[in-house]
Amino acid sequence: MPLYQVLFYDGGQILPCYQLIDYIEGESPASAFKANLDKITEKTRRNLQLGGDFPDYKIHESLCILDPETLFDPKRHRIMA
Repeated sequence: MPLYQVLFYDGGQILPCYQLIDYIEGESPASAFKANLDKITEKTRRNLQLGGDFPDYKIHESLCILDPETLFDPKRHRIMA
């Protein structure tokens, strides 16, 4: 199965950037994202020290999946939980 990178877009910094959160496997970027959404959300919260007042949907809106060919934006494919 292909390996994809999970990136968090942090546009609130002086220099906006993508931060690598994790690697996930799946048949497609969408299936890998859906299968690992809870794990990705918790790892993002932990790695970026986001408190409980930072809602999950904001994390989800800031995630992108990088596959070997292109950047996959989950928001555009309506697979969000």
